[in-house]
Amino acid sequence: IGALAGYILAYVITTSYGAETFGVFELCLTFLTIFSVLGRLGLDGALVRFIPEYNEKGEFASMQKAYKFAMSVCLPVSLVLGTALFFSAELLASIFGSQHLEDGFKITAFIIPFSTWMGLNAEAFRGMKRMVAYSIFQRGTIDLIASLQNI
Repeated sequence: IGALAGYILAYVITTSYGAETFGVFELCLTFLTIFSVLGRLGLDGALVRFIPEYNEKGEFASMQKAYKFAMSVCLPVSLVLGTALFFSAELLASIFGSQHLEDGFKITAFIIPFSTWMGLNAEAFRGMKRMVAYSIFQRGTIDLIASLQNI
């Protein structure tokens, strides 16, 4: 459903706002994805590995500690990455030769910490084998919501 929502969103943006706007959207989404992955520092993978182990042993305090550690490290890093993108937005827009990109990059900068948080939560839910919650925290859900708002 998430992949389908992505295609629907691409269609809605292109037909409603044009190819240039879709290009800006995709470039900003690419930066968001890269910065969110960098901001998670691989700790999302560690959560998937350790949470099931702690859950199986009934070590809920350890599970909670691992989650809090991941959040306490990743969220400040993602704030730094978002700040860096925000203040380099004008330069990046000029490199890509698009005046519309500056605003797009600045908006994206504010979304980076939220995307990092969602990614960590998704993997924590996956580690707990709570697949419905995991799927809700995937990017496809956001695409679906955005698509429904624009239809």
